[in-house]
This record gives sequence, C-alpha cells and structure tokens, in this order.
Amino acid sequence: MIDNDDLSWAWDFSTGRTRKEVRILAHCVVEKAMGPLKEIGATRNLKLPEVVNLILPQKRETLRGAELQRLFHASANLIRDLSTAGEIKRVSEKLPSVGPNASPRFTRQSLVRLLEKRRFA
Repeated sequence: MIDNDDLSWAWDFSTGRTRKEVRILAHCVVEKAMGPLKEIGATRNLKLPEVVNLILPQKRETLRGAELQRLFHASANLIRDLSTAGEIKRVSEKLPSVGPNASPRFTRQSLVRLLEKRRFA
C-alpha cells in the first residue's frame, strides 16, 4: 500500500540497517477500513503540522525516549540509533540511573524534522 501511494502518511525510521523500520499513521489504516474519520477528514488532505499534532503532544517541547518508544512502537535500540545518527536531538542533561526520569529527553523540533524527512513520498 505504501508503494502504491495508498497510505498518505508513512515513514521509514531505519538507520542503515537492511530492514526498513516502517511506521504508518494509524488514522490511515482506520480510513482504509472504515472511510475518512469525521473529526479529521481524509488523511490525504492533512498537512504535516496537523499530522505532527496527531502524533506528538502539542504543548511539550521535549519528550522522553520511553514515550517515543510507545508513540512510534519502537525499541529503545531504534530510538538510540536515531539519536546516534543525529536524526533526533537529545537534550543534554545528567540523568538518574533508574526511575521514570532516567529516560533521555529529545526535542519536539527534532522529531518534527524526522517526520518531515523520513516520510515516504
């Protein structure tokens, strides 16, 4: 469906591996099964800022790596690899070794750039 341009919003988060790390906006899948969602309309008509606001919390400038794992259904290794490759920007800070604040934070702006850059065209 991605190759046929049947999904408006899909990304490849791979970082040099032979395997693609494809992520698809869930709204696109629901739309294929049930038609456009009344609240947002056809996903094909959405612009990047609207899609970003569907995916990322709107009022936060940073997100923890653990949150990104849930949002993108990604492993800790993939988040680390994206950070190491310079695809997402880690906030420089001293982290505790355990607990909820032990997960590094990443800037929302770098996540927006990732979504813009890695989108299947």
